[in-house]
Amino acid sequence: MFHDLLHYAVESTIGTQGGFWGSLARGKTLANLNDRTGAAMEGAGEMLGLVEGTVGMMSGVIKNGVPPADAVAAHRRYQEQLGQAPMPWFTEGFIAEVREKMRRLQGRWRATPYGRCVEILWDEAAADEPFAPRPTAAANG
Repeated sequence: MFHDLLHYAVESTIGTQGGFWGSLARGKTLANLNDRTGAAMEGAGEMLGLVEGTVGMMSGVIKNGVPPADAVAAHRRYQEQLGQAPMPWFTEGFIAEVREKMRRLQGRWRATPYGRCVEILWDEAAADEPFAPRPTAAANG
């Protein structure tokens, strides 16, 4: 669950529909996402790879308590090794926001009684609070 929840935290912070959760929302299945041939996700593109790499890096940052400044520096070095510019959104603020989302997501998961479900909502806006009901357009006036 940690990895999937981290995907949510990263993707909603970036605001992308091109990752794991956005793919599910567009109708892809877990089998499609696990297709090792790549055929099911053909055309999913660069964003899916970028998200996966970011989730991998953030996994180490969160599990090992890496200071945000060190993580940003590591990201820059990694991108330079690839011959690519660092992602402009990969900042200390981004890391802090992902950490906070993970704290809330994991707290919610741990508080779920055995045999019960946690529903994680995903919408086109990739809203910050996955457990709160979304107001409808009519409710907003």
